[in-house]
Amino acid sequence: MQFKKFRRKEMRTAVCYVIVLCILLIEMTSAARRQHRNGTWIRMGMIVDEMMQNDQGMPSCRTLPGLSTGQTRLCQLYMDHMNAVALGAKQALGECKHQFHNRRWNCSLLEDDANVFGPVITI
Repeated sequence: MQFKKFRRKEMRTAVCYVIVLCILLIEMTSAARRQHRNGTWIRMGMIVDEMMQNDQGMPSCRTLPGLSTGQTRLCQLYMDHMNAVALGAKQALGECKHQFHNRRWNCSLLEDDANVFGPVITI
């Protein structure tokens, strides 16, 4: 009898741990989705060159739509690299459209959508 009581108590504890872990996992994934929503470097390829630069010729990272907070910090740290990043993103979008031009989805997006590939590419 003692053995069965011990097993039941052990089982209840294990079930409680699993429930707590599931709740934490759900909360962490939903927080990660909220934090990285619409954050993608590919979006920079769609931004016009005039919007990328202010009067001094340096990119204004805070005004770029679609960047996450981490990406904005990286943009501010490496401002001299942002023109190359924007050019690379523009070329990537062009190549994507070329590769998928006969497909149902051809790398197109709506004007108000800030994310080209959805949650696949988040930093």
